[in-house]
Amino acid sequence: MFRTEYAVHLRYAKGRAHFSREEQLPFAPFIGLDILDDVLGEFKLEHVAWHTGSGMFLCQATVDRKYWSLREAQ
Repeated sequence: MFRTEYAVHLRYAKGRAHFSREEQLPFAPFIGLDILDDVLGEFKLEHVAWHTGSGMFLCQATVDRKYWSLREAQ
């Protein structure tokens, strides 16, 4: 299992928010991997890096939900 942290930069109607979470994957993540999230829906990983200090993959993605309010974004 590979320790992985997802950082998602979310653009919503009146601003931006940042969310992160840690998961265990049975394979190494890669750029372009489609993630299916219960709340955000589908998004692709844009950046993936291995951090030796924490022994985990750090992943980033940007999600546009410009029709969401702040409440929906939270």
